[in-house]
Amino acid sequence: MSVSECLLMNLSVKKLYAELVSKAEGSDESEEESDESEEESDELEEESGAEELDSRLRNLNTNKEKELKSDWKIPAFYPNKKLNNILDKISHMNYADNTFNSKKHEDNLETILEKDGFVKIEKNEVPNTESYFMSQPNGKQSPPDFRVFSNGEYIDIECKSCQANYKPMWNASYPSDDMVYVYTNKKDNETLVFSGAEVVTPAVKEIYEEYKVLNKKLHQEVNNKLKALSESDNPYGMQVYARNMFVQSKNLKAHKKEEYKQAVLNKYKKNEM
Repeated sequence: MSVSECLLMNLSVKKLYAELVSKAEGSDESEEESDESEEESDELEEESGAEELDSRLRNLNTNKEKELKSDWKIPAFYPNKKLNNILDKISHMNYADNTFNSKKHEDNLETILEKDGFVKIEKNEVPNTESYFMSQPNGKQSPPDFRVFSNGEYIDIECKSCQANYKPMWNASYPSDDMVYVYTNKKDNETLVFSGAEVVTPAVKEIYEEYKVLNKKLHQEVNNKLKALSESDNPYGMQVYARNMFVQSKNLKAHKKEEYKQAVLNKYKKNEM
């Protein structure tokens, strides 16, 4: 289902709900001075209104309701065929540095996007094409490196590189389920394309989230103790800064390159255009 269909569905639901609320409010105003028996009648009318809403919703495009029944949220993204094709091309990139001082990896990926017809725009710029991309949409310190759009759908891409191993440095952000990672290795001149879900399972994610809460709490407690010290005991206001650091101790498997890539493509192919 497209985003526009989801929005139309939600607007229809809101319209029905507004009609019933308006009807109920009108009924409440006219019955304010009624006796207890009339109040009971109002309650029955509200129940009837709820039943009417349920009935009308069931008849409001049954097929769409079935698709939305389990989750009424609009999906974050469902890449189409053009986006799948670009992921396949990216997987054949040669090694390039992606360090603080050198962004050749990102530059090469940007070149591939532009050659494939994607137009680069600024964050707040209104696009005049269906295929475009933004660099660093959340700022230089936060992922992703690229947000790539086609026909109203998009994927987030984060670039990483290394000299010899297949253990990306995750720093303060662990791999995200909805992120596509492009990891290039200098020793083998190899590029792996994989989903964050390949690295971080739900069980690991749960523990990481618990750790983040505990780490933040400890950070606050320690700084509160430091602030409570007298000026003579802490004359320069020393404090701590607790920075999360997520580490991968085992290598990704280079021989599973096609399997990693296919897992990404299969995940996002259900709404191919």
